[in-house]
Amino acid sequence: MKLPRHASVAVLVASLVGCKSVQPDVALSLGSQSLDGAIGIDDRHVNSKNSIDALGLDGSSSGLEARVDLTFETHRRMHLALKGFQSSRDGRGSLDEDFAKGPVTIPAGTAIDSTFDAGIYSAAWTFDFAERDDLEAGLGFGLAWVDLEAGFTSRVNGDEIFTDEAVPVPLLAGRLAWNSERWAIGLEAAGIDVGYAGDHATFLDLDLSARWRFAGKRFGRNGELLLGWRQLYAGIDYDDDFEAVDAGVTLAGPYFGLAFRF
Repeated sequence: MKLPRHASVAVLVASLVGCKSVQPDVALSLGSQSLDGAIGIDDRHVNSKNSIDALGLDGSSSGLEARVDLTFETHRRMHLALKGFQSSRDGRGSLDEDFAKGPVTIPAGTAIDSTFDAGIYSAAWTFDFAERDDLEAGLGFGLAWVDLEAGFTSRVNGDEIFTDEAVPVPLLAGRLAWNSERWAIGLEAAGIDVGYAGDHATFLDLDLSARWRFAGKRFGRNGELLLGWRQLYAGIDYDDDFEAVDAGVTLAGPYFGLAFRF
């Protein structure tokens, strides 16, 4: 019997957690992110872009993040970080530049309603080269799935332009962390800049966090308060038979949550 994809992932994670050499850590956090950047949409080639301010999508919005960290204590310590992040927002603005897709053109100066949804899911596998128990320093690789959706509707005549782009992005990843009896500080970075057949994608994920252990022991089961800052940049520039999109957006802001090690 073939399992659904999400069930297969759950079975894989559960089997890894069951290994005696694996230390699992689960965290759930709530963040407040500001959105910055610009988006260009045209039916042929993007020559100009509308800023996030002009689209009415500036300001802060809340978003949830869930993550699972698996630390493998073998002859060389390895770390697998699985993250999932979602953010949605809407607003009202006025176009500085035209938006065009197929037969629909929304001209500059038009008042619009805007929506923007981002889903970013990633897995990063790093290999430690530090030999101290209180220090983690590793390099590795990973993969991100970046799903960006944006919709713009004219408040004059109801014309709508919608774009939806989901792309897998290979990553280079790094991890640095220091752990004491009650405190931990960590920095994670993952990103890539790639081009293929005239298309281009850039992705950068920076995550700085501090943890305070309020229950349990350092290397045993415990509970932690989590406080951090995350900055995500996603840039895409592509042309296909239906539209051309050139967009670069940054989501950045603080987050807080709870983490538990089992």
